[in-house]
Amino acid sequence: EEEIADRFRKMLKMGMPEGAVVQKMAVEGVSQKIQDAVLAGGEDAAPEATSHGGLSAEEEEIADRYRKMLKMGMPAGAVQQKMAVEGISQKIQDAVLAGEDNAKEEEKYEPPLSSSEGGTKSNSVAPPMTAEDNSMEPNATLDLSDPSGQYGQEHKQEEVDEEMKSATTSSNEVAAAAPKQNQQQDVEIGESWIVDKSQFVDEDDYEEVYEDEASPIADESESESESSERTVSENEVGSDRNQQGYVRDERQAEAIVASTSRSRSAAVAPAPQNDVGSSYDIEEQRKVIKSSEKGKRSQMSAIVPILSFLIIAAAILLVVFLVVLKKDEVSVFAPSMGPTPMDFLPLEPTSNGNIEAAATTRFDSFRNSCNFQGLTYPSVIDQCACTGLVTVIADDVRDRHEYLVDNFIPSVYPQWNASISSCTAENQALLWMSSGINNGGEISNLLRLQRFALALLYIQQGGPGWRRSTGWLSEKNVCEWEGVDCDDQFYVQFLNLNLNRLTGELSEAPALLNAIKGYYARENDISGEIPGLFFENKSLLYLDLSSNDLTGEIPIISEENQLRGLNLASNNLIGNIPSEIARAGRLETLNLAINRFSGTLPNELFTLPLTELAVAGNILNGTIPSEIGDLSDLASLSLGPNLFTGEIPTVLSELTSLTSLSIFGIPGLGGRLPASYGLFLTKMKEFVLAETSVRGNIPEQFGGMTDLEILRLNGNSLERTIPAALGQLSKLVTLHLNDNDFTGTVPETLGSLTLLEELQFHTNRLVGTIPETFSNLLQLQTLTFDGNFMDGRAPDGVCALRDQQLDEFIVDCPDLVSETQVVGIICSVPDCCTECQ
Repeated sequence: EEEIADRFRKMLKMGMPEGAVVQKMAVEGVSQKIQDAVLAGGEDAAPEATSHGGLSAEEEEIADRYRKMLKMGMPAGAVQQKMAVEGISQKIQDAVLAGEDNAKEEEKYEPPLSSSEGGTKSNSVAPPMTAEDNSMEPNATLDLSDPSGQYGQEHKQEEVDEEMKSATTSSNEVAAAAPKQNQQQDVEIGESWIVDKSQFVDEDDYEEVYEDEASPIADESESESESSERTVSENEVGSDRNQQGYVRDERQAEAIVASTSRSRSAAVAPAPQNDVGSSYDIEEQRKVIKSSEKGKRSQMSAIVPILSFLIIAAAILLVVFLVVLKKDEVSVFAPSMGPTPMDFLPLEPTSNGNIEAAATTRFDSFRNSCNFQGLTYPSVIDQCACTGLVTVIADDVRDRHEYLVDNFIPSVYPQWNASISSCTAENQALLWMSSGINNGGEISNLLRLQRFALALLYIQQGGPGWRRSTGWLSEKNVCEWEGVDCDDQFYVQFLNLNLNRLTGELSEAPALLNAIKGYYARENDISGEIPGLFFENKSLLYLDLSSNDLTGEIPIISEENQLRGLNLASNNLIGNIPSEIARAGRLETLNLAINRFSGTLPNELFTLPLTELAVAGNILNGTIPSEIGDLSDLASLSLGPNLFTGEIPTVLSELTSLTSLSIFGIPGLGGRLPASYGLFLTKMKEFVLAETSVRGNIPEQFGGMTDLEILRLNGNSLERTIPAALGQLSKLVTLHLNDNDFTGTVPETLGSLTLLEELQFHTNRLVGTIPETFSNLLQLQTLTFDGNFMDGRAPDGVCALRDQQLDEFIVDCPDLVSETQVVGIICSVPDCCTECQ
């Protein structure tokens, strides 16, 4: 028992706090009898150590108070600092510390170095750094000065390794400066201690480091003093390193010391105090260095990394949730032809190892150059343009291509036989699909089809030369490509490529899209025939390929088509208008104008629910079928130029929904102008009957077509007088009555049509003078009377219109036919008339 007790007495003798010794004895199962014997010896030592100094009774009372702090385990440096702050005389300080110094004389430590700057002295002691402990900055220092004089660190429980070896574990902070430090050997413990003289600082500039990695419970708090800031220097992940607040009065200090020594800590023993009264003892350094010891890790050191990871993961999940939630907000939009104004799910590869999900090597961007220097994988478009083959392909792209050929392509092209190096547009599109993340991750083949079809369209229709192609062939969602509109499921609904410099033969790629509703590609340079797939697609509603260079005939129309609008105007299409057009049972708009269609109008055409029909500008023949009157919903009808014959059909008066009727350039069309038009076609805004052989007069009933804005009856064989009832057409902007056989005078009532901009009477057989009422036509821009038998002088009010909008005013030049008779309009040129004929 004495042998056991001697071992623990030795720890007390070395300066280890009683609380730490008690803790260690309890852990090792030492009997209470031995513990009492050990502690009894430690209590006897303190009085002996403080028996110095000839102090008065009052000074002894003061000294006893600080000796009590030493007995309770408070570090000598902290006690000395407290005495200095409270103004205790040096004599009392020496007496208090004398006992501590005597107790430590038996230790075999070298005296620690003191600060070279007068006043407060401080020690900076650390063991040498080892390769295992290289976890701190090489220039890190330990600064233990305490200018506030308020030091009170509450120590947590620590397990002390046998013979205090755990208190002397190497520290990284001072190690980098080891070559410049003095090393002193602790013979008893066998550790190398390093004193860094360069690390002593002024009281106004310090940093105090507390670490307790070896402590089972690392739960420290931090506060700021009024005169300085205490900072934490962290060395190892998982350690809880915080500072305790300063002890501001004696009761706080005593309470903390008592708690430290008896119940809550196994603190490192203080080192022997320097005889010259330095501010901190070596033990204070050992306590700090202890925090870097690689001994038993605290429970929190294992928990903290896990908690940190969970917090970070939760934050990431929250951000992802918010982003997805935002992207799930679907905007409802009309089928506008601009880029879709919504957010779309990005194409991100997953990490589950599926070949269809992982990202692959990307091809370089299109350069329109055959100089591949500096490129790793030139664009497939460049390779095909330069070599006619795609030969530079990454291995992972080859694997992806093979996968897509087996698992995706059969749903699009069941008879696929192109090699991987082929430069067919389809294979180029598939190679692009096989690169980067363009496969779309683990999306369905229907969504993958969106990317493939649009890539195919881009390649086949000269995409690099388009006017508007932002986003095309990028890894963005196709719904963000310029001219593409999608629904809320990210399926392409509308493609607007009007006036976009598309070239090459018409691609069927848009017809591959499963949800396409409208494809608009008018006014481009597209050639070739129309693929039948456009008329087989079950979702396509609107197709506008007008103003291109398409050839061939209209393909066979499937009964499954859902077309509502078809515009093939201004191309070079030939053949008959197929009777199968009736299969497009929902067709509302049909524009076949300005092509080379021949034959007759099929009666099946008039079974459709058409609202617009344009067949003008072809070489259609035969009569205009009477069945045309069955198109009760028809609002716009354009019939010429064509080679129709027969009489103008009166049945057209049954199309009471008409707002526009154009019968132009049909010289074989005769008959009289039906008065029923004026009675029933009262919704019309534009009526053109020009360059035909229609004869007769303008019925008075035409004065009832009060919505008319454009009335062109020029180039016919109309005769008799111009009805004054036309003065009731108050909305009229254009009135062309030229090139007919009208007689009589010009009605003055026309002067009330104040919106008129064009008024043409030339090449008739009119007589009389220009009505004075025409002075009211302030919007008039064109006025022609030449080619008639009119006379007189141009009214001054009409001449004044030249100062308004009138820039074309043509009359017959005056001609003296007898001594007293002049034929023609007397008009000053150019002040009044612009010219005379």
